[in-house]
Amino acid sequence: MENKNTPFELDVQLHDLHTLENRLHGVTKQNMDELSAIELAMQNKELFRGQIEVEDKPSRYFLLSRFAPEGYCTVDKAGMVLDVNRTIETMLGMSPCALNEILHYV
Repeated sequence: MENKNTPFELDVQLHDLHTLENRLHGVTKQNMDELSAIELAMQNKELFRGQIEVEDKPSRYFLLSRFAPEGYCTVDKAGMVLDVNRTIETMLGMSPCALNEILHYV
């Protein structure tokens, strides 16, 4: 079968193919950009969720120790009392500052 297209018709077909290729490339690039934006949004959501979990843990443990039925205290490297829970405050009837004053003489 012989191709009966004229050079002009072949040029028009080639131009149409280039136009279609450019449009397809534009759609593909737009889809890739949208996909990248969605992926970034999902990663940001996961990071935010992880940040909330990390920030929530210290407060959860603080509350657990603060209201524990056993006495807990936090001291620094020098042995100074930084904080005591409510059980120690109730048992001794004093705040961490007052406890430091007493321990200073021991």
